Amino acid sequence: MQEDDDYKKSKIKIGTWKKIFKVVAHSRSHIIKLLIFSILLAGVDSLTPLLNRFAIEHFLNDNPDFSYISTYIILYSILIVFFGIIVFSFIKEAGTIEALTSYHLRKQAFDNLQRLPFSYYDKNSHGWLMARMTSDSRKLSNILSWGLLDIIWTLFSIIIILIILFITYWKLALVFLVVIPIMGVVSFAINKRILKHNRAARSLNSQVTAGWNESFSGAKTTKTLNIENKNLLEFGEVVFNLKKSSIRAATVSNFFVSIMLFISYATVCFLLVAGGVLVVTPDSLFKIGTLYMFIQYTQAICDPMMQLSRVAANLQSAQASAERIVGLIETKPTLEDSKEVIEKYGDLFSPKQENYEEINGDIEVRDVSFSYKEGENILEHFNLKIKAGQSIALVGHTGSGKSTLVNLISRFY
Repeated sequence: MQEDDDYKKSKIKIGTWKKIFKVVAHSRSHIIKLLIFSILLAGVDSLTPLLNRFAIEHFLNDNPDFSYISTYIILYSILIVFFGIIVFSFIKEAGTIEALTSYHLRKQAFDNLQRLPFSYYDKNSHGWLMARMTSDSRKLSNILSWGLLDIIWTLFSIIIILIILFITYWKLALVFLVVIPIMGVVSFAINKRILKHNRAARSLNSQVTAGWNESFSGAKTTKTLNIENKNLLEFGEVVFNLKKSSIRAATVSNFFVSIMLFISYATVCFLLVAGGVLVVTPDSLFKIGTLYMFIQYTQAICDPMMQLSRVAANLQSAQASAERIVGLIETKPTLEDSKEVIEKYGDLFSPKQENYEEINGDIEVRDVSFSYKEGENILEHFNLKIKAGQSIALVGHTGSGKSTLVNLISRFY
């Protein structure tokens, strides 16, 4: 389908996401709650290594001091309970945002479908439309809700952890100012390829959905013409191409995750060596508890960075879905009433039936030419007059324009 080809070639458009986020804005109150819970979660996550550092330095040294053990247990217990409450709360809010976003996307798309003329349905298969209303809207709402959660949690986690690390030992914390940009560059470079393969997969998925739909709706024709094998071969080719495209997308995505893991654990190794040297240095204030805290924070900061990269990759892959949904919602009808007609008679959803006049007149078709496809005219300079109350018969072979004429008179085109 040409439209799918256009989407595969198109570049990421910020304007598309602005329109999608306007839909998400319907869940404003839930987004605010999600923001609060995500920040609290980032704060709670950052406290665990601090408590572990305290335990190592007070309870696991040559002269352990257990006078704070009760306080430590109480604080850890409160942290666990608080963590459980926050996790439950942000999962609830993210799930609500997902449901509301899906609801508004599908409602707006379906509303516009009611306004579009027959010509739109001639050019776009039922399977293509079903894919927009189901898989694309579901994928978008899922990424926007949980992706929003991951972005907020990740950013605040990184900020809080970096602040703690720089306060603790700023020289060793400087390594993150090198690692984070490297991760960003790698993410940008590989995600471009992920976007390309995911767009191709989404396009083929639409063709598969359309193939299923046409197979069901055209079962009688298939049996009548005995073309089951032909349909199977055509459908098998599309499914095979989808399989290849999906494997390519998965391969590139997994390569991306592997690269990010390598950078993450290389950073851990560097900190182990550098931190270990500081620990064994005489009169050093850098203790084993601090080194353990640094290692924990290193893993804690690398995981959010990977999560942020995954969200970026998911947003890249969802670009095609976003473009299709926005395109469906913003498609303008080719048949539009004038302002004067709407003011007097209303529109499809707000008719002013009290202003309708009784229909009692002649029908005249004057010099009409019409084609479904450019250059293939069904009617050429056609003329017809029908008097009020007159009954006529339209006779002609298949494709001569009988149904087309009725559709034109009914203003379906």
